[in-house]
Parts: sequence; C-alpha cells; structure tokens
Amino acid sequence: MQKTFGQQLNRLMADHFVGRTFEMGVFREFLERMEERPERILNVFGTAGMGKTYLLDRFAAITREFDRVPIRIHMGEAMNDPRFITQMIVQCIGD
Repeated sequence: MQKTFGQQLNRLMADHFVGRTFEMGVFREFLERMEERPERILNVFGTAGMGKTYLLDRFAAITREFDRVPIRIHMGEAMNDPRFITQMIVQCIGD
C-alpha cells in the first residue's frame, strides 16, 4: 500500500527526531502512570529555536497512542482573556 505524502513526511520527521530520548521516556511514563498522578498539565518553556514545538508535536502523537486528547495552549495568547483556556479545551475535545 502506497503511503500518502503526509505519512511519508511524518515518518521522515520521526526518523530524524534525535536527542530527546530522556524527555520522551519521561513523557511516556507520565502517561502510563496517569491514573496514579494528580498532574494533568505539562508546561514546556525555553529559548526560541530549541525545538519546543517539535517536541510538543511528538508528545501529542504519543498522547494519541494512549487514546488521550492532547490540548496545546500558548499561554501568551491566554494572558488577557481568561475564557481562552476554556475555549481551547472545548475546541480540542470536540475534534
């Protein structure tokens, strides 16, 4: 079966995702032990260009493997509107 361009691109990106073994392992463990933990929010921050968005894309893919819904909120966008977070959660759950 021939893969779509998007599938091929995702595979290529996954094959070249290096240097984050520790973070990926910690995140998988976080999801595996979700029922035992009260935490539900993961805060990722850092200097521009270090790969945060790419890491979050990988985290979202892993989250879907666990049949959970990843919700990504850029807090800079939510600072002036307290309803923004709720709206984003509802939007993501509805997808």
